[in-house]
Amino acid sequence: MDAVVDGLSPYIDAAPLEEQKYFLATQQADEARHAVFFNRFMHEVAGIGDGRVDGALQEIRPRLNWGFERVFGRLETSCGTLQRAAGGLDAGGLPGGAKRGENQCAQTNDSPARRSWLPG
Repeated sequence: MDAVVDGLSPYIDAAPLEEQKYFLATQQADEARHAVFFNRFMHEVAGIGDGRVDGALQEIRPRLNWGFERVFGRLETSCGTLQRAAGGLDAGGLPGGAKRGENQCAQTNDSPARRSWLPG
């Protein structure tokens, strides 16, 4: 999602080693590709959204469950914490991770297809 793409920047800045920064930058690029794909799929296949990157999300926002709000709310909170931290954090001090949140979403059984959001 777009929130993950935006939210990874503070993690990249806070990473203490260059190798960690490079790895997180590749994750950010992957998340950007996911956001573009998701947007195109929702718009072109499911007919949801207006074609803008956040168009589909804005249209389905009223249908999002508490889990989505909690995971991405936690991401926003931890990103804010990192942005306010002076001098970055060590690897052990990184608050909740974007990948952990993504994995939690992937493990839920609450898919759009099960909720009849998509045709078929």
